[in-house]
Amino acid sequence: MKKLYIIILGPETDKDLLSTRIKELGDSYAFWDRHFLLSSEITSSTNLYNRLVGDDGDKQIVVFALNDNPEYWGYANKGLWTWLKER
Repeated sequence: MKKLYIIILGPETDKDLLSTRIKELGDSYAFWDRHFLLSSEITSSTNLYNRLVGDDGDKQIVVFALNDNPEYWGYANKGLWTWLKER
């Protein structure tokens, strides 16, 4: 079963490299400059972080796993809400 994650990249991380890795791990949606949603088979935020970092060492990345009944609210562009609704 796929899980939803929010991934936030720190200002010192290589955004291009990490966004490529994120896309390789499942369906992703980029919002704002360094924020991503990911729908993936990866089972935990720790495992996802380790897959993103690889052998590169520690990175400024924060991964939030959304629970089985994710709840969200806010104001954003329609593409973000469509992506969330479909997953």
